[in-house]
Amino acid sequence: MTNTHLTPNECVMIEAYYHEGKSVLKAAARLTRSRQTIYNVYK
Repeated sequence: MTNTHLTPNECVMIEAYYHEGKSVLKAAARLTRSRQTIYNVYK
């Protein structure tokens, strides 16, 4: 498994999805990241 960090742009997008009330699943699908990664940022 490869570890990659989120880019600053991805962090901004995740924050925007969070404030829009988008689900973790939808945010993960749009960014092609795992649900766990998005969940960790939401949390």
